[in-house]
Amino acid sequence: MTNESGESAGFMTAAIAPTQKTERINILDILRGYALFLILIGNFQTIRVPWFTPGYEIPPLSPIDDLARIIMYNTLGTELYLVFSFLFGLGFAVQISRAQAKGVKGNALFIRRMLGLFIVGCLHYLLIWDGDILRVYAVFGIVLLLLNMLSDRALWVGAVVLLVISPVATRLLYNVDFGIAYPDNVLEQINAVYYNQRSYLEVVAYRVNNFTPDFLAAVIFDGLNVLAMFMLGMYAGRRRIFENMAAYRPLFVWGLIIGIVGAIGGELLSIAIIHRPGMALIHVSWITLLAQLPQWNKRLSILIPFGQMSFTNYIMQSIIATTLFYGYGFGLSDEMGAMGSLLVSIGIGIAQIAFSYWWMSRFNFGPLEWVWRSLSYGKFQSMRKVPEDKPATAPV
Repeated sequence: MTNESGESAGFMTAAIAPTQKTERINILDILRGYALFLILIGNFQTIRVPWFTPGYEIPPLSPIDDLARIIMYNTLGTELYLVFSFLFGLGFAVQISRAQAKGVKGNALFIRRMLGLFIVGCLHYLLIWDGDILRVYAVFGIVLLLLNMLSDRALWVGAVVLLVISPVATRLLYNVDFGIAYPDNVLEQINAVYYNQRSYLEVVAYRVNNFTPDFLAAVIFDGLNVLAMFMLGMYAGRRRIFENMAAYRPLFVWGLIIGIVGAIGGELLSIAIIHRPGMALIHVSWITLLAQLPQWNKRLSILIPFGQMSFTNYIMQSIIATTLFYGYGFGLSDEMGAMGSLLVSIGIGIAQIAFSYWWMSRFNFGPLEWVWRSLSYGKFQSMRKVPEDKPATAPV
């Protein structure tokens, strides 16, 4: 959601400027747009009902609503956030490679970008939705500066080790007192705050009170998986796998096969450590393989502007969903069933794709992407596209 192709982990000195259109790797924007569309479907349901809150029980559903629930539940899987984590690490590696090619370093800029991402994540959590993932990306994004010293082999071996130990470590961490205990009536509190006629300020006050425990829980229990996928993405970026997709086509074929075996096996055995990376591997592999077919590359290219504006679109999705379902908005949680939620989320995704296409045909960046870049580089970035047959500035 935060990583823009080769730019989100941007580096700059006086010699480095933001990524130009000709430098972008389109498949990364396609993957990002694809993942963001599915994340929208899953998050829409999560915001509509307190799905993962302890004590929540799914009420009896009609067959059509139960079908929609199954679709959204499988769409929601954290493998999609693993895909974004992978792309984040890959973008970091691409930007480092470009910086090194110019013989310059810019760690200070990257730290500023992560600080900006953390601030946006905090605002997203406090003012819009408590399911924010941006803060976790920002915290572990800083770790990438240290991991950049590792060899390629150390990166992928370390990533596999982290993925393997993650479920064991998580169970052990659950028994450690981090001061993040939640009340027994947390489900009642959430229903009372979010789905009743509470004022917006009351909702914000509730999030302020839970900011620290929620943040610590996200870092502790999601951090290992996010870091592992960062490392795999760095490895792929260093090896230029997505810049030479044709040469690595067998790798993606095997990735699809291994992903299917892992996802099915993990689901049957109820082993998340196998199922989730397996699903992430399926998503990345099959879209990358499709994108290498000319007819499908043209169809998938419609996702490029959507992916380029992933930061803006992600935040807008949260605003739309919370406004529709929370008590301070339209309060449609009870009125809109699972199938209605699925159809509306698909409609919103299609509308965002169309809007992104319109916007990116006129501007260089999405609105939030522009703000983030301008703050990071310390100067306003050129927003409007300049026609190729016109000079960038008016003659003096």
